[in-house]
Amino acid sequence: MAPAPDPQPTDTFASLTRDDVQQLVLYFGVHLPPAIGNTADDRAHRDNAALAQVAAMRPANAEEMRLAARYVAAGAQADDQLRQVQLHAANYDRTRQINAQYALMVRTSGGARSLLLRVQTARRRLELDAAACAQGAVLAAAGLLAWLLETRAALGGRIEAATEAVAEAAAAEAAKVAAAAEAKAAATAEAASRGAQRPAWPAPLPEPPPLSEEEQQREKWLIAADRFATVYPMRARLIRRFGKLPDDCGIEPPEPELLEAIRTGDGYSLRWADALTPAEANVNAGNDRHLCKYEEAGEAAVPEPVASG
Repeated sequence: MAPAPDPQPTDTFASLTRDDVQQLVLYFGVHLPPAIGNTADDRAHRDNAALAQVAAMRPANAEEMRLAARYVAAGAQADDQLRQVQLHAANYDRTRQINAQYALMVRTSGGARSLLLRVQTARRRLELDAAACAQGAVLAAAGLLAWLLETRAALGGRIEAATEAVAEAAAAEAAKVAAAAEAKAAATAEAASRGAQRPAWPAPLPEPPPLSEEEQQREKWLIAADRFATVYPMRARLIRRFGKLPDDCGIEPPEPELLEAIRTGDGYSLRWADALTPAEANVNAGNDRHLCKYEEAGEAAVPEPVASG
């Protein structure tokens, strides 16, 4: 009896189209970090290594290929962050930012790989012949890698053109930023120049001449008169109206200097006492409320005003 023939390998990437492969190659050609050396050959080696990683993941359809591409691209970004750490080792803040970006890219890459493995596991469970699936997967990975590398070689010109376009756009953006910075610096310099040309502030007014001894004494009595009106508004009202306190009011008259300052002063409390209505004067009189009768009686209650000095 003849032995059973070996199962034929299945074409596990038969559902991939040429458009899927071309998009993957162009995706790596434009979006991967710059290659060391940054020549056309260096970029080709970089892309070929990334395509080999995708083929090693054995994607069988467009969805699995996209997940594999994300896994490889995020890992490449993480590797580029490690390179930048060495470039900015002296800058602590920048190094901390780069390390945070590196950790993010590592998590992103691992997440894409985990999702890809779950998707592939679900697909393989649908395969009826596990042995044929395993054997075919090895052959398919080799065939897919050859297809990817062939496509990369064919699209080399388009990838170089796209790389040059990205570099030109980056240079234009850098020139725009530099022009904006230069304009800002010029505006700052112009504002500083206008500030330097601004006329100086006028000289302060000269200090008033010092008061004579007599004027100083007069100022002290005026201050005392204003305080007197605050405490005794009714007394201040009568003094300013009649020149003195009534002789029979039972209140000792103030000193002559203070009396003169009350009569002739113009302080706030003196003017406030003058402006009180009779009702307000009665409310603010306090213990001097009995003086209200002299104000109501008028000038007849006071013999004769004291002549102004």
